[in-house]
Amino acid sequence: MAVSFLRTKCHHRQMLEDGKNELARMGEAARARVGNLWSLFLDWADRNPEGAARLRLFVVELAETPPTDGLLGLMRAFLFGVAPPNWQGLPAGLVREAEILVSETGLCLVWVPDASIVVQLVEAADREERNSILVLNSDRILDSIEATIEEVAHPELRLLRERIFEATQTARSGFFGASQTLSATVLTGVLEDHYGFSFGLARQAFDAEPPAAAGLWSHRRALVQSAIHLSIVRSETRSPDAGFNRHVTGHGSDLGHLSESHSLEALMLVSAAIRELEAAYRVAECGFALTAQLKQWVASQTHPIGLVPRS
Repeated sequence: MAVSFLRTKCHHRQMLEDGKNELARMGEAARARVGNLWSLFLDWADRNPEGAARLRLFVVELAETPPTDGLLGLMRAFLFGVAPPNWQGLPAGLVREAEILVSETGLCLVWVPDASIVVQLVEAADREERNSILVLNSDRILDSIEATIEEVAHPELRLLRERIFEATQTARSGFFGASQTLSATVLTGVLEDHYGFSFGLARQAFDAEPPAAAGLWSHRRALVQSAIHLSIVRSETRSPDAGFNRHVTGHGSDLGHLSESHSLEALMLVSAAIRELEAAYRVAECGFALTAQLKQWVASQTHPIGLVPRS
């Protein structure tokens, strides 16, 4: 009986030892898997620096404003960071048509207006009908512009933000030519003072990154850039009736180009441009500078990267 008891005790001790060894092996395997995943992530981050920076920004912004509705809120916050937020709920086919319209006409539908107006503009038969839709919905469009610009908080963009508000108020007062001209000046400031581009360099840079070739992390930005690109083409290469053109607005002799529909187009474009510019600053703070000028700006800052206050 004593021998049986000792055998049972030894057996239990061996089981405990085997269990400890198995747990140790499982722990080593788990650490190896985590190590492999981390290596894969680092490799991906090296190949996708903008994506890695945007993920870092996503984490920073989650810490600033955690979602209150769980996983759904987390997914919504992620999509807000990479997709046009005013396109949420649009059918996939209509989203594709909206992308084509932005890229081919320069009518910027990113950030503003609201989705119902986006649908009307995409389904319109031609530019004349789109111009009518813009004018008929001018108050709603200006409200959307002011609401989205209200959210721009980066200190580097304060003056541009103020000028856009001024341009919306000028349009509300019926001075469409003055509003359009002020928007053209804002667009110049976006490109020259913040991106660090001349118009020629901007055309080259934006032409080299078409929306169709852009990845998840840069697609929304590329859409806005494609609209900017069409607004700064040389005036002799595009009809004044084709949509807002910065050069015709500022230097052309065709006063008919100064119109209510073109002033609304211009405001929609510069409001999207400044929202994407704010994102570019935030992403630069998190490790990916879109241009040499943004890289210099990051180098001049004394704060830890990714922790610039939004206001």
